[in-house]
Amino acid sequence: MIRFVSSFRLLSAPLLYAIENKMTDNDVSIHYLPEEEVFNQLKEGKADAGLLSPLAYGKSTGEILLVRDFMISSPKAGSNALLFFKGNLTNINTIHYPENPFTGDYDRFIAELVLKEFYEIETAWIPVAGLTPDLSALEKYKVIFIPHPQAFDIYSDYTNFIDLSEEWSLRTDLPMVQGLLCVHRSFHNSDFLKRLRLSRELGLRNLMKIAKTYAAKHPRSWDIYFDLLNENYLYYSNQSGWDALQKLISYLFFYARTDYITELKFFEEKSSN
Repeated sequence: MIRFVSSFRLLSAPLLYAIENKMTDNDVSIHYLPEEEVFNQLKEGKADAGLLSPLAYGKSTGEILLVRDFMISSPKAGSNALLFFKGNLTNINTIHYPENPFTGDYDRFIAELVLKEFYEIETAWIPVAGLTPDLSALEKYKVIFIPHPQAFDIYSDYTNFIDLSEEWSLRTDLPMVQGLLCVHRSFHNSDFLKRLRLSRELGLRNLMKIAKTYAAKHPRSWDIYFDLLNENYLYYSNQSGWDALQKLISYLFFYARTDYITELKFFEEKSSN
């Protein structure tokens, strides 16, 4: 049984569509966990494969390998790192944000990076339980940061926000890398990767079904989630994605989120011939 772990429930759905709907051999167990647990299970070999943010991958030391042709990225508005405010944003001293173990620290790192590098803003960050950027909260807290997945449920209701992953893409001309398919170095099941590629193909053809399933347990209509996946996210790697990842890894080290500049190490898939 292959153990697959992820903290990205909506963003994982197109990749795992056929597997979750038992359209392939049913020898894969999927577990949604906070990112720290996803990282630890992959690092320790307790999971065979999974999705990691660049921040989590940046903390690896060789025990986790990348799969070359899988990447989740947003070349424009990712709607995953949103800064809400009331009126004109002229000064930021403090940013409040909801605690969310499933996004870990990556979305907030994106926010800090964009604010410091492109706006020259350094600010204090304060967590608040159950925070949403409604008018009363904005009156009290002034500036509120919302990461995914909560951001996916509310971005369509507001106009006064900055999409910080979109700012990254506009300023760097690079996509924002959100998820990386990784395997433990002991992994050797190339057949699973072939099935995962098929699952991805079927998932991208069935985004409407994915959006409707997700909307059944979330507050927005299915077309909001469909448009997000269909228009804003890519599930294949390309050179600009790897360039973006290298740049992000450099920033992770520069901002002391990692102890070293992590080398990209790839799983070498054996040919079936």
